[in-house]
Amino acid sequence: MDIKSYFLLGFMLLAGGLVLAQQQSPVKNSYVQPHGSVGKKADGSFGYLQTDTDGSMYVTLNSPGPVTAGQPTPPQNSYVQPYAPVAQDTNGNWHYLLVDTNGNVYTTTAGDTSGVNVNGTPMVDPNFNATAPAVDSGFTAGTYKVSGSNVILEVPTAAKVTFSDTKIAQVAAVTDTTMVIVGGTSALYRFTGTVNCTTTSAAAVATLNLKYTDTGSASQTVSVSDACTALVTTGVPNLVVALWAKNGTAITYGVSITNTPTYDVDVRLESM
Repeated sequence: MDIKSYFLLGFMLLAGGLVLAQQQSPVKNSYVQPHGSVGKKADGSFGYLQTDTDGSMYVTLNSPGPVTAGQPTPPQNSYVQPYAPVAQDTNGNWHYLLVDTNGNVYTTTAGDTSGVNVNGTPMVDPNFNATAPAVDSGFTAGTYKVSGSNVILEVPTAAKVTFSDTKIAQVAAVTDTTMVIVGGTSALYRFTGTVNCTTTSAAAVATLNLKYTDTGSASQTVSVSDACTALVTTGVPNLVVALWAKNGTAITYGVSITNTPTYDVDVRLESM
């Protein structure tokens, strides 16, 4: 084989290598021609690449025409982020950039299946955290926990209201009422209750009683009373009790009375 043949063979191998290289996915600094059509909608209209003054690229659904002196031209190494939302059409559909195996850039309305929409808005490089933005008043921030591709949102466990009852203008006693039967294991509860006379009555008393069985199998009663001789104007009589109740036993509340009081009673039981 003469030298000319060797030269021709080498040129062919080099050209073949260039073709193969062009068929690979582009590197970060691959060049995207501004104003070239990059996608075609079902109605036949094209999307076109456009560039703003900071060199970032987006897609417009109207052809911007050829580059003129008054239009900014991006540096040759401008980077276009794949799957970034780049335009929204008149139907409200977002268009996203994609790159095929030949290095061609086009748009699709499918978006990135691994991407995230928050309240219907596509997010680029979202940062899930528990500090920013600040939570609104009355809300608690959650923390994202990640394991591989699995993500779960953790929030503080809130106390669960197991039982509630409100009685207004009572004139009779309230018999002991079961609020909960403790499950298979002993458990922690918090009881909150108030009792207060609403009408004066000589020698009349209303007494709120909390009853439960502790883990030593001893019966416990915690009480608070309001005497109706004079109405309380501050510091309504109340109970706030944390209790560790034995499994399989009942936690109850009731109101016992002396003479004939008129009173309100309000109770809550929470599992902690």
